[in-house]
Amino acid sequence: MSNSNTEGGILCTNTSTISITLPPKHAYWNNRSFFIKTQTGNVNIVMNTGTSIDNNNGTLSVTTDYISYHFGFDSDYENNGRIWKLATHG
Repeated sequence: MSNSNTEGGILCTNTSTISITLPPKHAYWNNRSFFIKTQTGNVNIVMNTGTSIDNNNGTLSVTTDYISYHFGFDSDYENNGRIWKLATHG
């Protein structure tokens, strides 16, 4: 991934439930992308600001093995904390 607006991301290969907490609202992640791929279906992706992910209630549960998510951080993320789920690939 050579795009300067892309963060490395995470590959989850654990065998028990984990939570991945995304950056706080005050972090400068405006217009960044973040990729998560899970090898196990027991992963929760959590906002630590109380702001929603793609209009969910702050947590997105991954319950399918070998699925990946592409998140986009809002252009005003450091002020509004909005993260959008741009794509899901299973």
